[in-house]
Amino acid sequence: MPIPEERLTELPIACSLPPGEQVPRVDRWRALAARYLLDEEATAEGVRLRYRLEPEAVSELEDLARLERDCCGWADWRVERTDDAVVLEVTAEGDGAAAVRSMFGLDSAEAPGSMTRGS
Repeated sequence: MPIPEERLTELPIACSLPPGEQVPRVDRWRALAARYLLDEEATAEGVRLRYRLEPEAVSELEDLARLERDCCGWADWRVERTDDAVVLEVTAEGDGAAAVRSMFGLDSAEAPGSMTRGS
């Protein structure tokens, strides 16, 4: 059975980061969260995380979001500054939204290996 044309442009829900780079990347996310995370929430499309509005946090968050766009391009990684925080919104369609929530430990089943929580 042929694949419908609209599905040909969909990216698979998978991370293309080489295995040797995964642990250091997760460690960076966890360090950022430990030092700067204000709050986090699951959304219908993914997650919304607020970090303290400090230059080091903004720089690291922007760098990590840029890196994630390269390896997890099936999700949309947006960083925005507000008056009192720097906000990361990660969204995806369909099953991707659940995958995003799981990556950050904000799914219904606690994910101890998430990017913002230690194991």
